[in-house]
Amino acid sequence: MTALFPFWGIAGTLGIQKGSYDDLQSRIYESIEHQTGNTRELISEFKRLGGFDADLLLGMAYYFKAELNYSEAAWNEAIENYSAAIRYFDSLNETGRLAITYNNLGLVYSFIGEYDNSLDAYSKALALELDMGDQTAIAETYQNMANVFSAGENYDKALEFHQKALDVFLQERNDIRIAATYNNLATIFARTQKYDEASQNYLNALSTYRKLGMEHEESIVLCNIGSLKTREGSYNEAVIYLERALVILKARVDRIGEARAYSLLADTYAKRNDHQHAIFLHRKALNIATTYNLNDVYIDSKFSLYTTHKNAGNWEKALAAYENYIKSRDQLLKENPAFAGGVLDKELEHRIIERDRMLQRAQLRERILFGLFVFVGVLAFLAFIIATYRRRIIRSQNEYEKVRSKLLKEKFNATAVIDYLNSIRDEMIKGDNQNAVSQLDGFSNMMQIMMENSCQQFISLRKEIEFLRSFLDFQKERYNCDIECNIESNVIHNADQVMVPSMLTQSFIEHAFVNSDCAETKPTLNFAFMRRGNVLDVIIENNLNSSAESAILEERHRNLGISMVHHKSSGYKMHRLLNHLGPLHTEVRTVGGREAGHRVRFSLPFMVN
Repeated sequence: MTALFPFWGIAGTLGIQKGSYDDLQSRIYESIEHQTGNTRELISEFKRLGGFDADLLLGMAYYFKAELNYSEAAWNEAIENYSAAIRYFDSLNETGRLAITYNNLGLVYSFIGEYDNSLDAYSKALALELDMGDQTAIAETYQNMANVFSAGENYDKALEFHQKALDVFLQERNDIRIAATYNNLATIFARTQKYDEASQNYLNALSTYRKLGMEHEESIVLCNIGSLKTREGSYNEAVIYLERALVILKARVDRIGEARAYSLLADTYAKRNDHQHAIFLHRKALNIATTYNLNDVYIDSKFSLYTTHKNAGNWEKALAAYENYIKSRDQLLKENPAFAGGVLDKELEHRIIERDRMLQRAQLRERILFGLFVFVGVLAFLAFIIATYRRRIIRSQNEYEKVRSKLLKEKFNATAVIDYLNSIRDEMIKGDNQNAVSQLDGFSNMMQIMMENSCQQFISLRKEIEFLRSFLDFQKERYNCDIECNIESNVIHNADQVMVPSMLTQSFIEHAFVNSDCAETKPTLNFAFMRRGNVLDVIIENNLNSSAESAILEERHRNLGISMVHHKSSGYKMHRLLNHLGPLHTEVRTVGGREAGHRVRFSLPFMVN
């Protein structure tokens, strides 16, 4: 069956200046459009223009050479000249011209099937358009990228990018592009056999084109709807749509579209076993395809003519048609070597389908019997797997709930809270109400932050740092001493997006003050949050001789890891890096052979919200 065709996003013309420069560009565009034959002479006039940067004029000359190559389907020359223009525009920081040139380069690559290069060019164009904020250009590029994804059968990605384009067009109220995007979405749904969605999107496109009076575009959608109806087996409806499209295409003197419509219509008649009508229409498509060098329609119709005769039981005509097809194919391959791959792939695909059908008929009875045994076995195996999986989930969930409960208790350390309140009470008993009020204010602020953060599984690095400062401010009031705090990070500029487990440092800094003598030694705490690839290294140092036990800290670290793994479906982009949770390292710091504090080191997966 003849392939469906999407609408492509067309790049705009380059921004133009004034005077002779303006006039020359207009004359070149007109010459390319009407094929006047003097385009190359006009392009050479850029060298004689004065008052402009020489590199800009060279870039424009290469760009228009590429545009001419594009119109002539000289794809290799177009790639070479677009690439040369890009080098000049890039050196001059000509963002607008650069974006348009990248987009056109992507179109050329897509036409010759170099999809990786095409997506690379579109990606560069999109980056520039995003910087400029040109919403329409952004949407056009989204649509072109979606068409490339669709050609590569990456339909999920194609739908995603078509939807991005549609969102912009709806916001801009660009009805023409909205209709084109509906058509493109429908072609993907049709290819993935989602016929209801395809039909609805085709009808949306059709109603818009009819409202705007765009008959030519309407005829394209009608052809696609007819093809969809043929796929669904609604042959009578398909004929109505395709004949309506054919009337419009003839009125518009669009012979290329007419050939495609004849080919689709012939396919439909062949499907409903009206072989004579199908043969007649295939011959009409062949005549137009020969005149306009439409290789895909030509090959489709030649081969379809053979299969139609064969299905009709006209064996002599089928043999003659097949010999004619082989002769025409060999001639086309000789004259068009670049076209050979597509033709051979199509023929090979047909042979594989025919072979599969023969095998299916021969093995049908055996497969039915064997399938029954397999089906019962699979059901039993699936039942076992599901039961095992559910038991595993229940066990894992129970462990997770225990860990989460333990973490929550650690976040609201009752023993520590009581010690803090006793400290405030002691100050009030001593009559030092001012110090008691200061401690109470610090405690209130710290508890407010703790309650806000404890309700979340993950918080931003900035919120974690705010908690650190509030905790140390309270400790200053509690111990009535100056506490030095140093915080380093190579991601501090992005601290609102970098995510860490909530209250990450709480247990470690609480243990730092257990049984420590702050009056004897000025407390100094150093914190480092350093990104290393996909890992965030956390280092906590203090100069206090506390009685913290490594086992307690290691259990806290283990609980954090289990909690993170069970939370991997939370939506963070980097959840796949949870296996980067490194081991906990605790060590005693020494100065001159004497104990001078402790250091804790561990790693987390680098996560961004």
